[in-house]
Parts: sequence; structure tokens; C-alpha cells
Amino acid sequence: MNALLPKVGKALMGRFGARMQMRDEPIDRPEGNLFQPMAQGVGPYGPVPPTPLWKRLSATAGLVALAGGVVLGMAGLARAAR
Repeated sequence: MNALLPKVGKALMGRFGARMQMRDEPIDRPEGNLFQPMAQGVGPYGPVPPTPLWKRLSATAGLVALAGGVVLGMAGLARAAR
């Protein structure tokens, strides 16, 4: 999305990015800090599991549908303005 519509991506992440990354409950992780690294085999990004493919595809499809709706709406407005 950043390659096609960087301003839209920045606007969405600016509005919802922090809310999607924060939680109200405290996190207790005594393992995996700088002085005691995580055990081998945890994953390429540490203890964070990868995002499932269905979530990535559905988010992409939703954004494509939103962009298509915006384009069609703008075309309708341009046609009505004539």
C-alpha cells in the first residue's frame, strides 16, 4: 500500500497505528531482554507470531475496495459537476 498510496497509509497509521499496538493490561516478560536473549526457535521476530495470511489478504482487499470506491465517487462527482 505504501508504494501505491503512501499518503493514505500514513493517514491510517497516524490515526489507528498507536491504538492497534497498545494494550491496557501490563505485560510481564522476564525473559528475552538484552542480557538474556530469547531461546532459539522462537521465530524471526522474537515472541511475536506472524500475521496470518487471511488477515493480510482481507486487509488488502478492504483497502483496494475503499480505494476503488473513492475513485468511483470522484468520477461520479466530476460527471455531476459537468
